[in-house]
Amino acid sequence: MKTFPDFSSPTKPAQRITFNDKSIMVVDDDPLQVQTILRVLRSTGCHLAGSTNPNSFLRWLSINNPDLVILDVMMPDIDGWEVFRRMRASPRHQNTPVIFLTGIAAPDEEDFFNLGPGNCRLLAKPVHHEGLLDTIEELLTTAAAA
Repeated sequence: MKTFPDFSSPTKPAQRITFNDKSIMVVDDDPLQVQTILRVLRSTGCHLAGSTNPNSFLRWLSINNPDLVILDVMMPDIDGWEVFRRMRASPRHQNTPVIFLTGIAAPDEEDFFNLGPGNCRLLAKPVHHEGLLDTIEELLTTAAAA
């Protein structure tokens, strides 16, 4: 499991959103994508981790409980949909909010919504930072109210 340091300043001087004491895990086979998302989230006050390997993420997940996962759909070996199915097989992670990132068309809508409760969102790459922050805020707020 590799955690990527932030070597650049935030994209904005001050973020309007804070996620104090929340933990977010970013899983994408593209290290630049992981670094970019971590940089965007750095100023939100949350605990961050990143992985470029879905198998390592699943091992990490067996002993950790993130508040939200940002998950790439297209990855080698295990795609994001399979990672998600394995996450949901664990009672600890059945309600963990997940944001899927994809550069391709979404799977059949019926299949997507059958994957679990309504705490999942699908965002197209390239991800717009404000849209990502708004989606994270929505999912964490919904999860806290449940």
